[in-house]
Amino acid sequence: MLWESSISTDKILGAGVTIIGPVNQDEGIALHPFRLFEQAIPIKQYFEEEFPFRTAVESNVCAYLLSELLYTNIAATAQNILMLKWGPGVGSAMAIRGQVYKGYNYQSTEIGHNQITEKNGKKCNCGRTGCLEPSISADAIVEFIQKNTISSPAGELARLMETIGAPSRGNLSQYLDGASDSCVLWSFLTTCAHALASVTNNAIHILAPDKLVLMGDLFEHDSITRLFTEQLYQINPMLPPDLCIKNQPFSDKKYIGATAIAVSQLLLPL
Repeated sequence: MLWESSISTDKILGAGVTIIGPVNQDEGIALHPFRLFEQAIPIKQYFEEEFPFRTAVESNVCAYLLSELLYTNIAATAQNILMLKWGPGVGSAMAIRGQVYKGYNYQSTEIGHNQITEKNGKKCNCGRTGCLEPSISADAIVEFIQKNTISSPAGELARLMETIGAPSRGNLSQYLDGASDSCVLWSFLTTCAHALASVTNNAIHILAPDKLVLMGDLFEHDSITRLFTEQLYQINPMLPPDLCIKNQPFSDKKYIGATAIAVSQLLLPL
């Protein structure tokens, strides 16, 4: 990327790298990048062996939360913030008094890996069975559509598939756009939203955030955001009416978290 853009490395302060799973941000080690590697990976070391500049490493959701703290005015009205990311998996992170919180062994809040069933649960990428994430992830929704089109070849979703194509992560957004016109898909999404709202409500009781920031591919659909918030307030009508907000729609959302950790770890300490 640097070569294609004709950018000299001596003009670069450093690089920010985000990755899934828990991260030791002090040493730049991905502790459990499930779906990618089975062991801890010293990302900072690898990058700094290849480039003549420093590297900052953080988990993707923590990095997104840091970007909210750095680049928006949310900290002016909320010190304790819970961020919830839905799609393709389920991630979360917490800021306490304006600082991203991590606990034992660099663990951040993990709503997606709350166990919701002990028996007959799906195997999660983290290695356990019964986590929330594999039941409501983008892949779970795609799988539901696939199975429904097979069992009901003349049904709503089968007709939708004729227009959109076989369901996949790549075109799931189109199915979600038409979800409200499909009773079958909307019913499944309601079940997913209720499961996520139940676990989120438990986290709210424990963490007591001032704001719940919603982000991710599914929450980019206003209908899904409304569905989730409706489920959340049905479960707990005592929640503040202005608790939930959508994250800032940055144009460069793929990079905003990485820039935030680079600024935070490499620039601000100077």
